[in-house]
Amino acid sequence: MFKRLIPTILLMAFLFPQQHIFAEDNNIYYNKDFQYTITFPDDWYIFSSEMEQSLSPEVRKNSPAMFTKEDGSSQMYIRHLTSDDKKYTLYKKLIDYVQKTPTDKQKMHKPLDPIEIELGRTIKSYSIDELNETVQLQLIQTSSVFGEIHTTIFWKEFKGTLIELEFYHFENDETLFKEAAQINNSFTISPSALNSNIKEGKMDFLNNKSLSNISNDDTVLTHILNVASKPVVWASALGAIVLLIICRIIYKLI
Repeated sequence: MFKRLIPTILLMAFLFPQQHIFAEDNNIYYNKDFQYTITFPDDWYIFSSEMEQSLSPEVRKNSPAMFTKEDGSSQMYIRHLTSDDKKYTLYKKLIDYVQKTPTDKQKMHKPLDPIEIELGRTIKSYSIDELNETVQLQLIQTSSVFGEIHTTIFWKEFKGTLIELEFYHFENDETLFKEAAQINNSFTISPSALNSNIKEGKMDFLNNKSLSNISNDDTVLTHILNVASKPVVWASALGAIVLLIICRIIYKLI
């Protein structure tokens, strides 16, 4: 009986390490500071030092890592935002609003309009998981350099920090949006020390699509029009005008 067990034990000893090696072959990014992993499809790469240097310091701010698809159709930026960041505050207000306001009484423009103004983009759709306190935003903006750009943003709070995964899609392709969701869903807390094994990309993967150019592309007029288009803004302006007219009438009567 014991002799029959020996081959089985040897086979198990051989298979288990092989399974471990197979897991390591996945295209994984591991963040050592917060101890989480994100798994990417095979055609995604992490920015090399040269690619990072092509971005402005403002774009690189709070970004421990940046990624791109090999064909340049999508880029993804991780950001760790502290409590003094404006986006962190807007996220907290959004979660607080949906948790405390009954669904039938929610007027979602109240927490979403300030987010649109801050990001300088139009929200196409949103998904809020109030139980897990996670947010998904689908946005769109127009760039004079790149035309129409779609973005997908995921927000989740972890260890007192807002983890932001921001995807830029340079093609209006539903498969890119689904892929972004797939990558976000791979986010996993991993207390064990791991090593990232995702390969570095090359400069030509970016196809001259620099996020720095996108960020600097919006003119002052664009921002003014974007802000002015929000109901909360023009309603306040209308109220101020009415108040001035009333004050003028009262002044003339006196």
